[in-house]
Amino acid sequence: ISRGVHDFTYIENLINESIDLLAESNEWVRVSAALNNLGIVLRKQGKIKESINTYQRSLQIKQKTGDSLGMASTLTNLGLVQAQAKDYSSSFQTFYQAIDLLIKLNLPHGVPGILGNLARAMMLSKDWHNATIIFGSSERVYSDIGKKSVFDSTERKEWLNDLQENISDPEFSHLFDFGYSNARAWSDDEDICFR
Repeated sequence: ISRGVHDFTYIENLINESIDLLAESNEWVRVSAALNNLGIVLRKQGKIKESINTYQRSLQIKQKTGDSLGMASTLTNLGLVQAQAKDYSSSFQTFYQAIDLLIKLNLPHGVPGILGNLARAMMLSKDWHNATIIFGSSERVYSDIGKKSVFDSTERKEWLNDLQENISDPEFSHLFDFGYSNARAWSDDEDICFR
């Protein structure tokens, strides 16, 4: 999705045109990828129901074509939009499905990112305690597999700030310190801050 282009209606139209052309050519793997991108654009426009339906269409195609890795990606996006729609139970189940797929595919590198998104969904549901635990799990898995910290992105740093402001659990300070030290270790930037 074009970074820096914020005319989502224009992008939505382009993606829909490409989906039509790809479908005419029976390029179903590419159609499902385009549907996944369309779901993101729809979510960014606040078109939640349309986004959910689009992800479900993408999942159906990915299932038929055997694209398990693509399914995990789309499930992750679907889980995020379900949380945005306040359908937390479905959101959590969708994230668990994505994690299960990656484990079956023996691809542990994707698991911590999904755990971070699950933690975000828990935050949206105001389940601060479990969000803290899941963020901690995400960070530990990142550390175990030698991958960059979930705390390395600006968005995730903002999530951590939300957690810090809304939880009184003393365990959080340990998680925060752990995440911060890992983010420092992975970053070339000397000025990492969490606000």
